[in-house]
Amino acid sequence: MKYLKLATLLVLTLNTNLYSQEIWNSKYEQAYEEVLKLNFSTSNSILSNSTEKFEATEAYIKSSNYFINVMLNNYNDDVLENDSISYYLDIVNSSDIDSPWINYFQVEMLTMSSLINVRLDNKMASAYNIYKASKITKSTIKKYSGFAPMKTLHGFQLCTFSQIPDNYKSIASLFGIEGNYQQGITEIENSIENIGVGIIKDKSKFISVFSKKEFGKIDSIRISSSINSYKLYPVMIYYEAYLLYKDAKISETKNLLADTENTWQNKFNYLNYFAGKMLIFSIDYSAKKYFYKFLENTKTDNFKQSTYRYLAYLELLESNTEKYNKFVETIKSNDFTFQSESDKSAINEVSSITNPKLIKSQLLFDGGYYSIAREELLSSPKTEICHSESDFIIYYYRLGSIRYKLNETDLAIDNFEKCTKFNFNNKFHYQANAYLHLGELYLTLGDKEKSKQNLYKCLELNGFPYSYGIHGKAKKVLENIN
Repeated sequence: MKYLKLATLLVLTLNTNLYSQEIWNSKYEQAYEEVLKLNFSTSNSILSNSTEKFEATEAYIKSSNYFINVMLNNYNDDVLENDSISYYLDIVNSSDIDSPWINYFQVEMLTMSSLINVRLDNKMASAYNIYKASKITKSTIKKYSGFAPMKTLHGFQLCTFSQIPDNYKSIASLFGIEGNYQQGITEIENSIENIGVGIIKDKSKFISVFSKKEFGKIDSIRISSSINSYKLYPVMIYYEAYLLYKDAKISETKNLLADTENTWQNKFNYLNYFAGKMLIFSIDYSAKKYFYKFLENTKTDNFKQSTYRYLAYLELLESNTEKYNKFVETIKSNDFTFQSESDKSAINEVSSITNPKLIKSQLLFDGGYYSIAREELLSSPKTEICHSESDFIIYYYRLGSIRYKLNETDLAIDNFEKCTKFNFNNKFHYQANAYLHLGELYLTLGDKEKSKQNLYKCLELNGFPYSYGIHGKAKKVLENIN
């Protein structure tokens, strides 16, 4: 969902110290706020009934409407071939008014277009959009030094560009794209001081929270600590729930989703999938309701296979073999056109993880119920759970991960090493992740050589789900060692 997380940001930093009341008046602010609340028809109605018209601002708001719907999978994939962002951007570009808002609209719309091109795998177009956005940002700041919204965007760009992979940094530098996380955060937070009250200021705070988590790797950070009204906005609810989930606070995540269900229901379908996940992690069978809602309302294939996988698991845990087999066949027989990493993993796992104890321990582990997951695996002899090489790989990896979380270091190392002794199975990320965790564990024990050996072994493996993220973590640990 990395594109979805980025989508929460791109329409978030307008300034009430207006350079032109005509360009950004109260009606436009209302229409824009309704877009952020995902009340798209209400926003369109406000724009239609507005007596004061400014085409560039309307084009920007409508492009934000379109972009958010794309990122929320509210359009079928074939709709994306008609690039509405370019249509709206042409309207903004044709404006003859000299205002920093025009430049601001251009930068955000180019960034939106870049993310849509990433989704369509148009890498060159995406990179060119980012290059143009960066260039406009710098020239606008130079010309309008007091325009806080553009400074917020510039700060966000600096944070984002700080994560450019090493092998692309020379090319990025050639085009004047350079990142600096600390400078970016400082610029974002300084710009907040110059933004007026209300949703405008809150949205800049949101960017600050997002950047600290995603680019600064700061844990235990919350939207709720800085934005009182965040529950009005489904995307902010999602990100707050995501932050709680990543901090292994499953109960708090479930409570937040339950408390705000009326706000996001029928607006943000992905949250049905997310709510289902939070419930299944505690083996709560009411998860089915949310998974079915997600399947009913989604317009793309993204997360479908993952949803069917969870439904199959629930049926197997209830001994409903016929329904379980039906979901497995659905995953295998359908030609899904758009897949997340979770979907790619699902199709491999559902064919291999068929023992209820392995399934249950995995779900409990993902929910942070480590002690219960350990008891689930240890309550039966290993030979009753494992009947194939894949079973043993999964068993040792899962038990190693549980031991790792429970700070049982020696036992964790023993299980991870047993996991890696089998022939590499690229259908799973387990063995690569075992090498990563061995690298981390040996480092905590002060054995840098063993740590590096395991990290390099992790990087030698390829073609498995989540490879980009796992390799990235291994490289980060190696950087710290060196």
